[in-house]
Amino acid sequence: MRAITLTYSLIGDIAIDPAGGTLVVTHPCDSAVSILDPNDPAGAGVITLDGDPVAVAVAAGRAFVTTTSASHAVAYVLDLDTGTVVSAHPLEFAITGVLTGLPAAQPVLQAMDTDVVAERQSTAV
Repeated sequence: MRAITLTYSLIGDIAIDPAGGTLVVTHPCDSAVSILDPNDPAGAGVITLDGDPVAVAVAAGRAFVTTTSASHAVAYVLDLDTGTVVSAHPLEFAITGVLTGLPAAQPVLQAMDTDVVAERQSTAV
């Protein structure tokens, strides 16, 4: 068994690219994402994001990462080959999960909008 040592504290979420085996790890306390090649553990890349990354999914050479902070949430698209941010999408709500596996690797964001939840709960009675 091969060990990979990460220099960051907490692991928030982990996803594996089924095509190439690339491992993507979120570090919420460090506002960072590690991109790891299982065949080259020493070549780990790190991307720093604005906010705490809480969820990740991987498909088609891209990582879909969501971050949250006291003031905002963002959905990021990362390129696994270049280790760069492809795009960032500010959100009006907090994200609790990311899912891929749909046609054309379209990510689905599972959102928790507290206003909508509160409204649904109050009208459900």
